[in-house]
Amino acid sequence: MSSGSSENLPPALDITSSSPNANLPPPPAPKAPSSLKKALPSLASSYHPTLNTRNSSSVSSASQLPLWWKCRRGPDHEWRSTISARLAAGASSGTNPDCPCCLNLKVSQTNSLRVRHPNLAAAWHPTRNPPKWTPDTLLPSSRALVWFICPHGPDHEWRVPVSKAVLPGGLDCPCCGERKVSVTNNLHSVRPDIAALWHPTLNGAGKNPETVLARGGGSVWLKNVDVDEWEVALIDVVDVEGLPPPPPRVPLGEVVEALEDVLEDLENREAAERRRREAAEAARTEQQRRQIEAEEEAALGPQKNGGWKRRFSDKVLSLVPKWGRSRGGEGAQ
Repeated sequence: MSSGSSENLPPALDITSSSPNANLPPPPAPKAPSSLKKALPSLASSYHPTLNTRNSSSVSSASQLPLWWKCRRGPDHEWRSTISARLAAGASSGTNPDCPCCLNLKVSQTNSLRVRHPNLAAAWHPTRNPPKWTPDTLLPSSRALVWFICPHGPDHEWRVPVSKAVLPGGLDCPCCGERKVSVTNNLHSVRPDIAALWHPTLNGAGKNPETVLARGGGSVWLKNVDVDEWEVALIDVVDVEGLPPPPPRVPLGEVVEALEDVLEDLENREAAERRRREAAEAARTEQQRRQIEAEEEAALGPQKNGGWKRRFSDKVLSLVPKWGRSRGGEGAQ
């Protein structure tokens, strides 16, 4: 039975021979990306020769890894970036528009403060700035607040942002410009003879000839051995030869007369003020009196005209004896 059933089965199909694509060649394998040197030779020209682990011939042009690049405009113009980022920045033409040193985004030997502004480097304070801040590590656009020093005085020191110091006049010494007190421009150094007349009490606490600008435009009090006291504007006397003279003395009689006039004026003012207060008090009293009368009249209403007469008549009748009223009444009848 098994042999009979097998004889009735159709012959097996040859799938290989019946397929329409059986005689076609296999599809080609996907092409591997070309190397950076072969696909992008202009970009490969700025490929760093030593800081990368592989050369440009063995790096794929489709690589997304950050690689090192080098710009020919400076020996330390080196930075890391991906191939796609450099292409997006327009670096395929052989130039380096994305070099951070050329863009002044990274300090280098070609754009540092020492190279661009050697005068600032010469005025750099040698001890008061942090060690990480030097003319070689800061850009001219830096906002770092740094110390500078002037050769015209041991205490000519000041702080200013680097970005402001590079501007015209940005490095002007405030001590030389008479804007800050120093040992070279205070009153004691410029005019020791005037400083010797310094008043011990009238100039205020914390002020002395060493803390006041000789040409700062302020006023000070002086005192001499004759117990004269007077105030002078320093700008008017510092550059004038000789000591500033005290004002002329006023005779004692004139001083007494002036004091008497002042006292008399004060008394007159007090008397006038007293009269003003008295008048104001009288006006208030009169106003209160009138207000009370107005309230009483308003309370009486229509009886305010004849009311007092009726009250007076009632009072008189209350004093008349009853018999008089009765007799009067009878006579009336």
